[in-house]
Amino acid sequence: LIAFTSKFNSSNLKKRIIMLNTSKSESQMRFKKWILAPVGISLFMGIAIVNGQNNSDKDIGSLKDQFVVVVDAGHGGSDNGAKATDNELEKDINLAMIKKLKETGKLHPSLKIIPTREDDNFISLNDRVKKAEDVKADLFISIHTDSKEDNHQLSGINCYTSKKSNYSTQSDEFGKALINELKQIEGIKTTNAPQQADFFVLKNSSCPAVLLSIGYLSNESDLTFI
Repeated sequence: LIAFTSKFNSSNLKKRIIMLNTSKSESQMRFKKWILAPVGISLFMGIAIVNGQNNSDKDIGSLKDQFVVVVDAGHGGSDNGAKATDNELEKDINLAMIKKLKETGKLHPSLKIIPTREDDNFISLNDRVKKAEDVKADLFISIHTDSKEDNHQLSGINCYTSKKSNYSTQSDEFGKALINELKQIEGIKTTNAPQQADFFVLKNSSCPAVLLSIGYLSNESDLTFI
């Protein structure tokens, strides 16, 4: 496993992470198999950290059978989001990533992955947040891609959290752990720290929440990676 910062290096936490995740070598094999697998594995390692912090004296799963993660495919339906140079739409790319995350989640029986949408339909921001509340989610992750038509040099993965959230501390810790993992991926750079943004789904979430933007559709290199 990739080393975490000192406060995550307790032996109990390592055991929990090992229980939930494959070995580094197995992860590297999946990197070659799936382009989205690194993102999925990174999310699960970060989830183990958040769960370990919240239940430091208990084994994973001791409080309930599964750790529930709501994954949100940004945009959808009449809301296309950004458009790539090859006319691919952000809403479709986001949905493809969510489907891959759900597929990867099946490898981890202690996790329950619940999408906010599984097809091309419009969902209000309020309904996205309500989904997490209804299922009593432990974590909310909104997946997006970005675009900047007047600056095609902008590149990379960005992670956002909100200080206005009731779970800002946990969201920041998860964001930091997620970034540490995503930085190991070759082919795209990753931000050095979570950025603050008062997106509706972040500040109104009923659990720790991050918004992850997987590169810029307006950047040729990022688009190739995506």
